[in-house]
Amino acid sequence: MKGLRSKATSKLLKTQTLRMRVKSHSDWSSKNAILRPNSIVTQLKLPSPYARPSRFRPDADARPPFVLRSRPWPHPTLVPGTCAVSFAGFPALRVPLQTLCTKAPPEDDSLPPIPVSPYEDEPWKYLDSEEYHNRYGSRPVWADYRRNHKGGIPPQRTRKMCIRGNKVAGNPCPICRDQKLHVDFRNVKLLKQFVCAHTGIIFHAPYTGVCMKQHKKLTQAIQKARDHGLLSYHIPQVEPRDLDFSTSHGAVSATPPAPTLVSGDPWYPWYSWKQPPERELSRLRRLYQGHLREESGPPPESMPKVPLTAPTEATSTEQAGPQSAL
Repeated sequence: MKGLRSKATSKLLKTQTLRMRVKSHSDWSSKNAILRPNSIVTQLKLPSPYARPSRFRPDADARPPFVLRSRPWPHPTLVPGTCAVSFAGFPALRVPLQTLCTKAPPEDDSLPPIPVSPYEDEPWKYLDSEEYHNRYGSRPVWADYRRNHKGGIPPQRTRKMCIRGNKVAGNPCPICRDQKLHVDFRNVKLLKQFVCAHTGIIFHAPYTGVCMKQHKKLTQAIQKARDHGLLSYHIPQVEPRDLDFSTSHGAVSATPPAPTLVSGDPWYPWYSWKQPPERELSRLRRLYQGHLREESGPPPESMPKVPLTAPTEATSTEQAGPQSAL
């Protein structure tokens, strides 16, 4: 009986609590008529002006307002593609960005086009013009070019390119900054400024300051000009140190025989006969007194020579033996 009473009591309490929540919600909505279901603020999903901001939950619109702990409407957050606009009486209104943006100007109209050079077909005429002499004088086009860098060590490579589309980088290289300069294998006066007059070596890019794209064009144009005969190859003149080309030198003549082979001495000096000292001989005779043979005579002064014809005679006798047996 006690268990049934406790269950009935708990059920009654839950029902009363639910009724109180529904009643409080109905009273709040009657006092705030602007947030009724058919009002425009409710349709736009605006937050309550009396509610504190809370975290946004995606399923908050589907739940009844009394479930949000006395916060009938969640505080909205900005969704990508929307912005918050405040009006009198309303804290924030989510409006798509497309309604507030105007048509952006096209990118092609924002940058002026690069002017066309009159010397594009005949670039060598620009170096003979008065405009070129007033600008550069008799110095190369890269003589006054400098670039700032961080630290005491300059960069070991220049930038890849100075012009990307219609956008020109800051402080462009000596060739990209002047639109009337064109790298061409027929423009010999321009190509000679990038070749050393003493060695014929092409100056590297960090020395002249040109970008890597223009340096590649210069290298190809110089090589093509040399192939067409417009630029001369630099062949260094080297004089020979020794003008005697006869065969009397020991390095090119026949190798003479060794002096030891001519005199009959052994090739190495330690192979020649050396008389041992008398003290050492007496000691050895005393040690091997019963095992030594009698000396037949004094030792030879030099090693005996082996005749060269001995092996051939031995082979001839061996061949003659079997023939006589047959």
